[in-house]
Amino acid sequence: MSSKRPTIPKINKPSISKRSKIAKVSKISPSRSLKRINTTVSATSSVHPQPKKKIIEKLGTCYELLECKGEIIGRRISKNKCKSLKGKSWKPINGKCQPT
Repeated sequence: MSSKRPTIPKINKPSISKRSKIAKVSKISPSRSLKRINTTVSATSSVHPQPKKKIIEKLGTCYELLECKGEIIGRRISKNKCKSLKGKSWKPINGKCQPT
């Protein structure tokens, strides 16, 4: 019995110009993948960041004169905004009159 060798399919190598491109790509790609794998999370940063608390400023009415008398300069504004508008007194919603 004569045994035949199995036929091995012929592998065509890419041309020389394509080989250099393949070599460049193979040099770049492992370093990129390593950067993605080796990233570490520092202990100071939390996995679940805490939600930020909303700073709610009290709103009120700003008056031109002391003791909440005179012309109204603005409604539904904060006390700091009343100061910048040259208001003399400010009254929060459901509150007592306050000088600015």
